[in-house]
Amino acid sequence: MYEGTVVYKEAENNKYKFLVLQNISKEDLANGDSEKFIELAQNQEAAYYYLDKEHYESVEIGQKVRITTDLNQNESNPPIRTALKIDKINK
Repeated sequence: MYEGTVVYKEAENNKYKFLVLQNISKEDLANGDSEKFIELAQNQEAAYYYLDKEHYESVEIGQKVRITTDLNQNESNPPIRTALKIDKINK
């Protein structure tokens, strides 16, 4: 299980993913772009998550989430995992 903030979303060829960072300031979230988020991901727990369209559309950038994943991941940096369950955290 992993907790973090959704900082970037991408939909391409009916595949949906988002990038989740464990720690991000409000300033970085407001002013960042995908390259900045990937740079920030190098120094902390972070991952891309594949998910279904319904969950993709229900989660907004800036939302804190708790994600349960399968044990497989692509060995990229940040890694890519498949989300099995996503819970929104209201903080």
